[in-house]
Amino acid sequence: MTKNEKKLRKYQRRAKYAMFCFICCLIIIVLNIIVLVSSLNQSSPVSTLRRSGPNPDTVFSLIFVGISALLFLIMRGYNKKKAAQTEEAIANEKREAEKAPQHTVEPVSQPVSEKAPPHDPDVIHYIETGLGYLRVYQEYCIITAKKNAMNLLITNRFFNGEKKYYYADLTTVQFREPGGITDGYIEFEYPGSRSGANGGAYSSENTFQFASTHTAQMREVYTFIDNRIREIKNAQRAPAAPAVSSMDELKKLKELLDMGAITQEEFDTKKKQLLGL
Repeated sequence: MTKNEKKLRKYQRRAKYAMFCFICCLIIIVLNIIVLVSSLNQSSPVSTLRRSGPNPDTVFSLIFVGISALLFLIMRGYNKKKAAQTEEAIANEKREAEKAPQHTVEPVSQPVSEKAPPHDPDVIHYIETGLGYLRVYQEYCIITAKKNAMNLLITNRFFNGEKKYYYADLTTVQFREPGGITDGYIEFEYPGSRSGANGGAYSSENTFQFASTHTAQMREVYTFIDNRIREIKNAQRAPAAPAVSSMDELKKLKELLDMGAITQEEFDTKKKQLLGL
């Protein structure tokens, strides 16, 4: 949105507000006139009415509201005029842009994702909120808390600075999307950590909170970290390949020699390699 477009929206809002206030003033004037006429009709004889006159409070209210209505009407006219001038300026800008020669800008190859800060090419995901930053790497992630009043009131990470989580050390990762009035969060759990499942996640130092605007990216972060934890744990549980002895290798080579699959010269060469001769 350009500067003139922002001005146009501002003038239009002010004009609508002035018109609304003008209508309210007219309603108040009508109601005061009705009250004044009603009080005059219910008054005592004409001689008493001439002595007392109309209620001064009602007359003052009518004058004040009338002046206010006039001011609001002037305000509306001024903002409508400024809005029309701004619309004309926007139209002129568009016409000039159409007349100007178009320059083709070639995209620059960028190995780093747009989600990553330019100074850290190894980062896979980068999220910034009012409470801090989350940087996600291949083997670990880092939560950096911002030192501001919001962290002081909401979390206990005001002075904790930065915390690194290696996926190999994590047991699980919890993810919750934002609700109606609550933020979402991603929480990292490891042996000895306190889980925030009972309502303490928003004050836990192992939690990164985010608003609804970051939900899609944080869902990708959760999926990536959860998959990395599973991959690392599966690799740790995988049985190691049994070691093959030199004698077993020689036995297999001898069988291949007897079958005629290899020559005597190949057998002797491989035998010397296995025995270290």
